[in-house]
Amino acid sequence: MKFKVEDVNLFKAIFSSVTNLTDTAHFDISHNGIRIRSIDPHDFCYVDIKLSPSFFDGFSWKSKFSSDIEIGLLKHVLRTVTKDKALFLDFETKNLSLNLVNRNTTTYKLNWSEQEVFSLPEPSKIDYDAFVSIPSKDFFTIVKEASAVSREICFGIERNKLLVSANKNGFSYSKELSFANKLSQSIKIKSATKLLKSWAIIDYLNILSKIISLCGEVKLCLKEGLPLRLDLSYRGRGAFTFIIANRKLSSQENTIRVKKNRITSPILNTGKIPLISVTKFPYFLKSLNENDGVSVDDLKYSKYETVDRDYSKLADLLGLIDRKNGKISLNEEGKKFVSLINKKSRTLKPKMNSYLEKRIPEFNQLLDYLSHRPMTAADLIEKFSKNKNSSLRKKEDVLLLLGLATWCNTIDRRLGLYYFAKNN
Repeated sequence: MKFKVEDVNLFKAIFSSVTNLTDTAHFDISHNGIRIRSIDPHDFCYVDIKLSPSFFDGFSWKSKFSSDIEIGLLKHVLRTVTKDKALFLDFETKNLSLNLVNRNTTTYKLNWSEQEVFSLPEPSKIDYDAFVSIPSKDFFTIVKEASAVSREICFGIERNKLLVSANKNGFSYSKELSFANKLSQSIKIKSATKLLKSWAIIDYLNILSKIISLCGEVKLCLKEGLPLRLDLSYRGRGAFTFIIANRKLSSQENTIRVKKNRITSPILNTGKIPLISVTKFPYFLKSLNENDGVSVDDLKYSKYETVDRDYSKLADLLGLIDRKNGKISLNEEGKKFVSLINKKSRTLKPKMNSYLEKRIPEFNQLLDYLSHRPMTAADLIEKFSKNKNSSLRKKEDVLLLLGLATWCNTIDRRLGLYYFAKNN
């Protein structure tokens, strides 16, 4: 179906921002309009664009359609989009077309992807503590001033003041704005006395400059430990959310240290559940696939086991091995699981998820926590530490469960937030 774009400048600002941030985007089309979501390849910036029916002339869509598309290919096409040409978007089953009409009609077609790439979180489920709106002009004045010092900027809210800062190598910038000084009068703070801070990478704010300028005002959403969220809207034609992290996500939660071809567990005092690399666990199980089992002593020198025998302990927890006469061997469940590994079966990860749900009660607790809202690893660790009924108190134990749940595709992680994947 073909629809005329009412505001070409807004279209160009939106798609210029998106194509400068990412190569692939997910489209959802319904009677409510069009939603475009993506996350940049470095996992720094999450994009959520909602275009209302009024964005188009005569928009009418009865069914639901979802697909991914290589939106980055439109980056250079946008140069040809100008106000003197009518712009139409044609949504077809196999492709998306951009039609530019002046004296002649120019058409660019882009095929929908055959399979969906993204599993993306819902920004509305991420709970922030403070919100403040600021005119776009003032916002970019602040960003420009801070960029003279650093590529990272910190926004803070304390009582009735907005605090902005940046620093690098002993060089610093700071600014304090009271809400009486050109700031919007609307402000919501859940924690009245505590200073709340969120950081962002200035490069990403500059990429969004056109769309922020058009909207006239930007709403900053802050919470300690969470990336900065920007909420924008434009004359009822669209609502735009950008979540910007200030640093690359750490991969330490799922890594191991290797020394002299031996895998060494980062844990000195191993608790109920060890911290190990989840992706290596299938290889450990395959190494046990011997008729008579494998000697416990031989496992000490195996490249598939850790010094603290963490993989053996995890296999025990999941009920996949038997121990007898100084040997470890796969039981019937373990053999079935290894068979799935060898076949590269699609049921492998759901099967692992089933073991976790049956054998580790804390795994179900973890999923329950994340089913309500996305959380950081630190939030989850604190949650378990305060639960008197949980035996899962150590940071390492929680991180392993997160690694297992992520490997099973039961949960996902974006911008440092874990969330229940099936909610998206």
